[in-house]
Amino acid sequence: MKVLLNPKDNENLKALYNRAFKRAEEIYIATAFLTDWSFSQKPKKDCKKFVALVGTNFGLTRKAACQSLLDWLPRNLRGNVFAFPSNENTFHPKVLIWKERKECFALIGSSNMTSAALSENYEINSFSSIKQEEYERIVQWFNGCIKLSDPISKSWIARYEESKIGGKRVKGEITLDQIDLNIKLPWEKDFKDLLNEREYKQELFKEKKAKILHLLRSNATGSMSNAAFWTEFTQLWHRRWEEEDCFRFQGSGVERICTKNINWREATTALIDIIENEKKMSLLDLDELVAKKIDLLAKRKNPARKAWLSEMLCQFFPKKYPVLNDPVKTWIKKNEWSLDRGGTEGQKYIDLARRLRSVVRQNSNYVKDLAGIDTLIWRICPPKKKKSKKL
Repeated sequence: MKVLLNPKDNENLKALYNRAFKRAEEIYIATAFLTDWSFSQKPKKDCKKFVALVGTNFGLTRKAACQSLLDWLPRNLRGNVFAFPSNENTFHPKVLIWKERKECFALIGSSNMTSAALSENYEINSFSSIKQEEYERIVQWFNGCIKLSDPISKSWIARYEESKIGGKRVKGEITLDQIDLNIKLPWEKDFKDLLNEREYKQELFKEKKAKILHLLRSNATGSMSNAAFWTEFTQLWHRRWEEEDCFRFQGSGVERICTKNINWREATTALIDIIENEKKMSLLDLDELVAKKIDLLAKRKNPARKAWLSEMLCQFFPKKYPVLNDPVKTWIKKNEWSLDRGGTEGQKYIDLARRLRSVVRQNSNYVKDLAGIDTLIWRICPPKKKKSKKL
C-alpha cells in the first residue's frame, strides 16, 4: 500500500486519477461532494463503464462542477452519473476504484472532488492493488447506493439548489440546509381507485405469466412462427381495455404499429435475454443490457421496441422499467425533463426509468412501482383521443 500525504503528494494524487482515466476499462468514483472537475485526461476510448456517485448533503456540491463532469465524459459514458439524495443518511465516501487489464486498484482517503483537496489541503489517501473479490464487494456497495440515487442530467442540475457559501450571515440564518429535490405527484380523489385498478391488472398478468413466457420462448427459439406468436399472444393480451380479464396497461395504439408481419423473433429474443439475466445482474448492468437490446432493435427498425417491449418490461419488472407511451412523453415535457444524456433510444429509455424510479421513491407513501406511476400519469396527462377499431 502506498500512502499519499497532501499537500506534499498532491501531484501524485492527481497522477493516480489521470492514470485511471487513461488506462481503466472500468471506473467507479464516489465523493461526498463535488465542487470542481477539471481533469484534462479523459477515459480511454474502450472504457466500458464509468460510474460516479456524488453526495448532496447541505447543498455543497456545485452545479457547475456537475455540468463540467457531464461535459468531460464521452457521450456514451454519461448515463451513470448519480446524486445521492440528502434526505437519506449522510453520504461521506471518497473513493476511486478501477480495473486496469486484469488488475484492480483502489484509492481511498479523505480527499473530496474539490480543487483544494487535490492541491493545498492537508489530506491523507492510500493507494494499492486489491483482489477481485474486494473490488466486487465495493461494486456491490456502489450498486446499493445507486438504487437510492437520482441520475444527474441538465434537468437535475436545473432543479438542484446549491447552498450559499461565504459572505456575511444574518443572525439566525442557516445557509447549509438539506436540499430536497421535490418530484411530488399531486394527489387527486380518484388516484386510489386508479392504483387499485392497476394492481388488479398486475395480478391478472401474474396469472397469465407462465403462458406468456411459453409463447415468448417458443417464438425466440424458432419453434413458433412470428405470425402464430402474434395471433396467440393477442388472444391473451388484446382484449377490450375495459373488460375484466384485460391486463394490458395501454390503449389500442400498439396494434396499429405491431402486426403479425414484423420480426417478432428479434423482439422476443431480446426480452427473454433480459428476463433470464435479471436475477444474475446488478441493476446498473441490467440497465445497460436493456439499453443495448433496444438499440439493436432500433438499428433493425423493429417497431416492437417501444410501446410493446416497454409494456412487457413494466409487466415483468414493475419496479424497474416504465411503459413508454404518449402520456409519459407529455408528462416529461410538462416537467421540463428533457432526456438529455446519452442520445440513443436505449439510453434515453434508461434515463427515463431512473428518473421515474426517483419519483416512486419520493411518493412511496401511496405508489409502489412504475406501473402505478404510469396509471397516474395517464390521469394527469391523458392521451389525445384517436379513432380506433375496437379490440
